[in-house]
Amino acid sequence: IESNETVILTMGTPTGATLGTNTTYTHTITNDDAAPTISGRVIDGYVSGATVFSDLDSDFALDWLDGDGDGIWDLGEGEVWATTDSLGAYTFNTAGNVSGKIVSLGGTDITTGAAITILTAETGSQYITPISTAYVSAGSSGAALLASMGLSAADLLYDPVSSTSANATT
Repeated sequence: IESNETVILTMGTPTGATLGTNTTYTHTITNDDAAPTISGRVIDGYVSGATVFSDLDSDFALDWLDGDGDGIWDLGEGEVWATTDSLGAYTFNTAGNVSGKIVSLGGTDITTGAAITILTAETGSQYITPISTAYVSAGSSGAALLASMGLSAADLLYDPVSSTSANATT
């Protein structure tokens, strides 16, 4: 994302023409690019109302100071975060640093009504689930843990609720 840019055009001495009284033109190019984003879902059944953030210091706590008092994350206010919607979806503004593991705190499983405490996933993961949490918690043994459950890293790449719903209708 770039800031606005100003261009100043000054007309010189023309050949075969006459300049009017306006020989200088100033124009500002307004940056209206949307901020790049990363989206995902928190799933144990979809989890609504969870705070999801990129945990840059691996302390499982959101480090954020609302510098402008607007209640949303802005560049320079600490770890990037968002709140999940009614279907567990969240979107991060990637103008901030999103290189930490993804942590989800709180929220409610909309299928069971159960309160969720914490779920985690690897950096860049699209889905935060109990399986991704076990994988992250196992560290370097994550692949072996998945294998012991008859799973692989590919199982971290899909939405089990959506898959279950699709299978139920066929």
